Amino acid sequence: MKRQELMDFLQGDAHVSDSPRLKLLDRLCDLYATEGLLPDGADAPLFEVCRHRERCWPSGTQTPTVPSGVSVPWIGSNYSASRICVVAINLDGWGGLDAHWKICRSHIESQEQGGLGKDERWFAYRAMAYVSVVHDALRGQVSSDWEEPGRRRLAELWHECAFLESVKCSPPGSRGNPLPAMFQECPRFLLRQEIEILKPAVVLLLGRTKNRDAVRPILDPRWGTHPGSIERDTFALQGGGQVELFSLNHPSAQNPDAWRKSLQQLHESIERCPLRK
Repeated sequence: MKRQELMDFLQGDAHVSDSPRLKLLDRLCDLYATEGLLPDGADAPLFEVCRHRERCWPSGTQTPTVPSGVSVPWIGSNYSASRICVVAINLDGWGGLDAHWKICRSHIESQEQGGLGKDERWFAYRAMAYVSVVHDALRGQVSSDWEEPGRRRLAELWHECAFLESVKCSPPGSRGNPLPAMFQECPRFLLRQEIEILKPAVVLLLGRTKNRDAVRPILDPRWGTHPGSIERDTFALQGGGQVELFSLNHPSAQNPDAWRKSLQQLHESIERCPLRK
């Protein structure tokens, strides 16, 4: 997809036509263009255009057959008020400039109908359950249904957050598990710059093994509390401002007990030390 096609599409969408979000998306596209990821103004396979491709895609590595260019983050319509940023691992075998927008809209449509999310996977429900706890805390509320929030309510919370991936490539057969070099190269290449553009108040980092260990160092955090199933730290934006960073267990279907422990400890941590908006 060409950058101009994306911007034209979003400008024509009643849900995305507000100027602040378009300006953020334009700045993100400027970043990708500056880094050579939008040749001739269009996304291209990252294994062909990324400066780290020889390290991340060594000779003989199978390349995707689906769109595999860089993707702009999803930015909800009320993101500027909440500034909650969710950082997942990678796009699960997909890519292209509009990929996050298609996927997140599918999550929203499913949850509005009482479903779990796209393809009825637990990921979307559990990720937004984390967002629900933070969203209520930022408004000085303690939710009574934080353990089992309603699916239709979670659909609304996509509009309160931004959503992006720490690793932009998605190798075939490695869903949610990029190659080791991708964890080493990608977060420090793009993620820190994306966060500086988005200027979140809270970052929810999904995955407490490879993703946490790859992302936390590039944010240069001030280490905080570590009760067992989460880490709570802070880091500073370059232009000033402190960001709360929560490293949480991944909300996958394979790991319900670990997710539930993180959800509980996220709630308890915020009760003990409330978030400051």
